[in-house]
Amino acid sequence: MAIEDSCSCKAHHIKLDTKAIYGLMRTAGMLPANITSFNTFRNGVAGPRVSEARRNTQQWNDSIKLQLGLYGTQEKVLEHYFHELEEEAAIMS
Repeated sequence: MAIEDSCSCKAHHIKLDTKAIYGLMRTAGMLPANITSFNTFRNGVAGPRVSEARRNTQQWNDSIKLQLGLYGTQEKVLEHYFHELEEEAAIMS
């Protein structure tokens, strides 16, 4: 028996706006001490903005891609070097 056959559960998507989330969090006591108004909640607290975080992530990704590219180049150079060594060893023997 499948779960769908025995369960009458349904998933519902609930869309909450910022004011609703603020109200729920304030009522539940889940807001940090430095958030004292809806405007502070909506605008966020001091910290990196999305654009700054995106730029930092992009810089990190570029660095990783560069390192991976260098490793790939090193691997190709080593393969070429060992191939030449194998050819020289075959000629000598």
